[in-house]
Amino acid sequence: PELLALVDVVNVNETEASTLLGGRPVASVADAEAAAADLRRLPGMGACHVVITLGDKGALLLPRDEETPELVTAPLV
Repeated sequence: PELLALVDVVNVNETEASTLLGGRPVASVADAEAAAADLRRLPGMGACHVVITLGDKGALLLPRDEETPELVTAPLV
C-alpha cells in the first residue's frame, strides 16, 4: 500500500484490473471505463493516470486531470 502513493501511472490489462478490484469482471469497454475510475480511487493510490489495455480493442486512458476516459483503438496488423 505504501508504494501505491508513489505511482504516477497504473498500466494494467483487463485481468489485472479485475484482480485489483476484487475480482469484478472487466470484459467490455464500459467495464473498463468504470474500472479505470475505480482504480484511481483505490486507497493510497492518489490521483494518477490509469491505462487499461484491452487486447484487440485497444487501450483505455484516463488521464489524471480528466473525468472522461479515452479509448485508443489498436491498429489492425
